[in-house]
Amino acid sequence: MNAKTNMLRRLLTLALTLSLICALAAPALADGTENDASALTDGTDGTEDDWSLDEELRYWYNFELENTNILPDAAGNDPEGVEAIKRELMQGRAVTAAYCSDQSVPGQEQETDYINIDTWAHYTYGRDTTAITHLVCIVGWDDDYSRYLFDPNLTNEDGSFIAAYFDDEGELNEAGQAAANWDRIPDGDGAWIVKNSWGSATSEEPNNYDWGIDGYFYLSYYDTTICSEETYDFDISASEGEGLEIIIDEYDLMTAFAYFGPYASDYGADEIVMANVFTASDHQMLRTVGVITAEPDTTVAVQVYRLNADAEDSTDGTPLLETPATATFEYSGYHRVGLRDYGDEDEAFAVDAGERFSVVVRMSIEDDTYVSAGASNSIQWLDETEGINWYAVGVINEGESYVGEYDADAEDYVWTDWTELVLEEKAEDDEIEYDNLAIKAYSDPIYTITVGDAAHGAVTSDHSGAIAGAAVTLTVTPSAGYELASLTVTDGDVTVAATFVSSDDSSGSSGGGDDDSGSTTTTSTTTTTTTTTTTTTTGGFTDVSSDAYYADAVAWAVENGITIGTGEGTFSPDGGCTRAQIVTFLWRAAGSPEAAGGNPFTDVQADDDAYKAVCWAYENGITAGTDGDTFSPESVCTRAQIVTFLWRAAGQPTADGDPAFVDTARDAYYYDALRWAYGNGVTSGTGGDTFSPDGVCTRAQVVTFLWRAAGEA
Repeated sequence: MNAKTNMLRRLLTLALTLSLICALAAPALADGTENDASALTDGTDGTEDDWSLDEELRYWYNFELENTNILPDAAGNDPEGVEAIKRELMQGRAVTAAYCSDQSVPGQEQETDYINIDTWAHYTYGRDTTAITHLVCIVGWDDDYSRYLFDPNLTNEDGSFIAAYFDDEGELNEAGQAAANWDRIPDGDGAWIVKNSWGSATSEEPNNYDWGIDGYFYLSYYDTTICSEETYDFDISASEGEGLEIIIDEYDLMTAFAYFGPYASDYGADEIVMANVFTASDHQMLRTVGVITAEPDTTVAVQVYRLNADAEDSTDGTPLLETPATATFEYSGYHRVGLRDYGDEDEAFAVDAGERFSVVVRMSIEDDTYVSAGASNSIQWLDETEGINWYAVGVINEGESYVGEYDADAEDYVWTDWTELVLEEKAEDDEIEYDNLAIKAYSDPIYTITVGDAAHGAVTSDHSGAIAGAAVTLTVTPSAGYELASLTVTDGDVTVAATFVSSDDSSGSSGGGDDDSGSTTTTSTTTTTTTTTTTTTTGGFTDVSSDAYYADAVAWAVENGITIGTGEGTFSPDGGCTRAQIVTFLWRAAGSPEAAGGNPFTDVQADDDAYKAVCWAYENGITAGTDGDTFSPESVCTRAQIVTFLWRAAGQPTADGDPAFVDTARDAYYYDALRWAYGNGVTSGTGGDTFSPDGVCTRAQVVTFLWRAAGEA
């Protein structure tokens, strides 16, 4: 097959346009600093020949290129091209375009061969004698923009017309016709409204380098050099997922200046299709397929095969779609055909790490089919005298890309490795370099979900793995007498950890522990974006869920200045409450009074956070310390110690009746305090007729006790 002629007449500008965007844009960095290209070195100054960008200058976005439309040229007011640009603009897409500019880089001396700097109106005439020098962005149009505004001989410095040159109808009079430079005047009215493309490395937005009308200018419909008109769509559905991972299986990595599209008719075949065979790098779920069409109005049909272990061709396996996914694209360019929507799960598209799959693509137009691959200059085409001083190398390996020719007799495709066809092409013309077939497969990683074991309860997940954006249902089942205290979901491969606490602290019931016990099941739905769970929080604390049993108590404690948390937006509800913390809580609940006496404890210093609280607690008989002259501020309190602190702070009131707890004794030091706490609904025990006096009292339990003791429950 010799498809060189077809390739040359089917060149696309996609890669050229993308390269120009990268070369001309000088974006601000994520932290707002400027990107100074002069900081890079080519090694000529004696430094290493390292063109990599410093890490502090790097930035990234979560946008995926979804679609490009290569439009018909609008040069010379071509009706098809003009209407195509207007339609794209009406769809909300700005249009990139190249043309011959008087000034193509910032700081360059401003020529005025084609632009009228009085009006910032540009009209290039005589395309055969000009070169394409600049890439810009068309953002609007004005059909009535006067063609005379392009001629500087007819305008004042403020952009207005020279009145002496025009009659009452706005047309040139005899003097105006004599003054006019007719080369500078287009054949008709109308202009594109264009945003210039260079950045602001040394000047403020929006009027970069004091150029144009706040960086904008007019470009005549009749400009003879307008070309490479293209629009871009980006998939931003996942843009809020910080750290989002996307798996892209692809081989076509060569910089291409055009796309090579041999047709079935070039082969002498009735139909041809193309395929790439990939090996999954991870446990992943296929989402969409990207292709490059070489002709307008191309219909693309995609099928994906899970290949057999001993597969010998691209269709030797199980198709994942009942019927091929099909789409027709009005314009040539890069397009994607969806298999499923972002966040929607479909196990049919899940592949395991190391598993092989193929993407088979049929591209058709009218009565023919074709395939698409990138093309570029080879090293043999290098010609310094003609200004061609760059080349590319395509790296194509056997077993990656295939072309299938339909055999009507066998009712099947005969597959040929793309490397064989490329070798044939290069044998006839070694000035062209070829890439793999232009097929990309986009997948979402499937994150493993691991649920850890928990004491006093269980958590189950309806998924063993999930993609970003999927809903995962976690079912929480506490043991009798316990309730969920916290549920933590970590990033990366998901790990779920649950903590359960006794149901003593889950309600304000004054009944026995059994009032709050029993097995309950709660279902929580988690939306995984970057596998991070977001829950509604209380008191400004990220670790206090609004549905936690202690949420109201924490909110009350924050509102009344009793707690400010443990730092960095956390309350640490499951942390044990220390002796310093409980006296601080009690002191703040009492209004933070000043103590008249001094500090008898050697392990409490005047600059300690709890100093005033400890002095007040000692003075009011709430604590006498732990051993002579020590207070042990960092010791974690038991449940018995906490109810004793609370009882003493309440004035050691008497209480009638005895709590029915089997793990407490009448002669215990805390028993009078427990009788008061039980009788006033401060605690109902830990379930099963127990109080657990020696159990650690958490910060969540302490503020719940305080809240109830204050009569706020």
